Order: sequence, then C-alpha cells, then structure tokens
Amino acid sequence: MHNSRKRCKEWLCLDSTTYITECLEACTSTEMLADLRQIFPRQTLKVASIQVCELQRRRIRKWLAQLNGDI
Repeated sequence: MHNSRKRCKEWLCLDSTTYITECLEACTSTEMLADLRQIFPRQTLKVASIQVCELQRRRIRKWLAQLNGDI
C-alpha cells in the first residue's frame, strides 16, 4: 500500500499531471480511455481531468460510464 501511495505522489508532480492532461485531451474513444486507466493511477487521472476542456470532460464522463457498465 505504501509503495502505491509513493508511486501516485510521483505522478502528481506538475510535469506528470500536465502530460496526463494532454493525454486526456487527445483521447478519442472509450478504448483509448481504458488504456490510459491501465497506465496511470486513478487519482492522477482525476486530478488531470479537471484541467481538460468542458466538452472533453463530458466525453470522458460518458466513456467512464460505459467502461463502468453504467450505460
């Protein structure tokens, strides 16, 4: 558990969150978002998602609902 918290902290540095935000902005499908979820820790994706434009945030919410089986 401690190891995963340390890894997450490393991802929360400014350069990393900027990079993850760029990845989220470039995301074009549910499959691509699923790949990003496999690569980056959930907390860092959440932090980065706040930075994306509103339209992309809506798309991501829709894709997340599909991935989580809510649709």
